[in-house]
Amino acid sequence: MPESGAEKMAEQVAQTMMAGDRFSALLGSELIKAGPDYCELQLSVGDNHINNHDICHGGVFFTLADTAFAVACNSANQIAVAQFCQISFLAPGRKGDRLSAKARRVGGTSRSGLYDIEVTRLSDGALLAAFRGHSRQLNGQVVSSGDSQAG
Repeated sequence: MPESGAEKMAEQVAQTMMAGDRFSALLGSELIKAGPDYCELQLSVGDNHINNHDICHGGVFFTLADTAFAVACNSANQIAVAQFCQISFLAPGRKGDRLSAKARRVGGTSRSGLYDIEVTRLSDGALLAAFRGHSRQLNGQVVSSGDSQAG
């Protein structure tokens, strides 16, 4: 089945955003899938992600979830930013774990969005953190119309 224009645009926005996100790159976040109002990222927990308790730092969970949220809420090529986020840490991540953050829109209006992001461990599917993000659209586009190849 061929990709729709919205799917192509979401992928182009995701690629553009991830290419410009130096902090997520520093952490090792990898784009797995992007679509309209959806994004999946993954990250392997390494030595540089571990805190003093020998578990994955909560900031890594938050950043992975926040980045998936950002890509998902910008997927229509309308600039959107977080206006409120919260996270619940449910279980620790450990060195060697492969984490997945899946963001999906669950509601909102034309300019505000509500997204749920689950951070799971791929080896057993355990839910490690639940993140909820509220987005607000601003003026402007992520990918300029001259750069767009969607259609």
